[in-house]
Amino acid sequence: MAIKDLEKRREYQKKYNKNRFENKEKRHEYGKKSYAKNRARIMKYRKKYRKEHRDELRKRRIERGDTQREKKNKLMKAYSISMSQYSEILNAQNGVCAICGKGPSGRSLSVDHDHQTGKIRGLLCTTCNAGIGLLCDDYKLLVKAADYLISK
Repeated sequence: MAIKDLEKRREYQKKYNKNRFENKEKRHEYGKKSYAKNRARIMKYRKKYRKEHRDELRKRRIERGDTQREKKNKLMKAYSISMSQYSEILNAQNGVCAICGKGPSGRSLSVDHDHQTGKIRGLLCTTCNAGIGLLCDDYKLLVKAADYLISK
């Protein structure tokens, strides 16, 4: 009797898998429509899940080595530099921010680049990078900001 059940199961699996692969495009379209319809709810759930499981997710990423792989991919995609080139720049700056001279605190130094030419200027800490970014990389605004700080 167990053999008959096993045979029935195998027949069902063959039929199920055949239908599954034949209707791949149909299932894909259904999934896209469903996601579009429920996107806000799905995003809310994902955000809540990530917040509740932050430590666990971070631990898994580190175990898989994703943090280094993500950094490597981001450097190549955004700035067209490799990890070894990043390390060379970091060593040339003695491992500190090019502006304030502080070492990285928790996060690695950000790649500072000219947004018009794409040329890399150096590596900055999060604070310095945000500062020049908020002043739109405009040296005139930076000088005005420095004058303001000196005069007050």
